[in-house]
Amino acid sequence: MSVSRIYGDFEFPGDVAMTGTGSLPASSVVNATVASTAKVAHTKVQQRKVAQHIQVGGTDITAKTELVHIAYGAGTVLGVNVATITAPTGGDKAFTVDVKKSTGGGAVATILTGVVTINSTKTSLTTYAGTLSGTPTFIAGDLLEIVVAVSGSTGSQGQGLIVTIDLYDEGS
Repeated sequence: MSVSRIYGDFEFPGDVAMTGTGSLPASSVVNATVASTAKVAHTKVQQRKVAQHIQVGGTDITAKTELVHIAYGAGTVLGVNVATITAPTGGDKAFTVDVKKSTGGGAVATILTGVVTINSTKTSLTTYAGTLSGTPTFIAGDLLEIVVAVSGSTGSQGQGLIVTIDLYDEGS
C-alpha cells in the first residue's frame, strides 16, 4: 500500500470522519481537547478516589458504622482493603469489616461476598482485600458505608484500623 502525504497546515470547519485507524503525536491530547461530556473509562485515566475509615492506633478497635462516600455520578467500586496496626491476640477477640451501599434512600446492602474478618490468625500491618460481589456499581445519590463489628471476650482486641474503598465516580 502506498502512502500519500499532504504538507502544510489545514483547518476543517466541519466534522471529519476517519474510515480507518489514526494515530496522534505523543502528548497531543490534553484536557482542553477532551469534550466535557466524554465518558472516559477509569481504565484510561488516573483519577480514582479512595473513601476510608480510620480508627487510631493505641486504642482498641470499636464497633462503628460510618458513611464515607456520596456518589455524585455513576461509578464503580474497584476494591476494598483492610489493615490493622495490631491484630487481635491471645483469645477469641476479633472484628469484621463490611462495606454497604444504599441506593436512593433505600435500605443498605453489602457489596462484598462476605465480611473481612480480622482475628488472632491474621498478621499485624498486613493488608487484607475484601472480595467484591460482582462489579459493584452506583449512581448519583447512592451512599457507601463502612461497618465495623467487634466480637469476643478473651485476649486483646486489635488496635489501629484503616479501611479503604478504591472507587471511580464519573460525577466528580
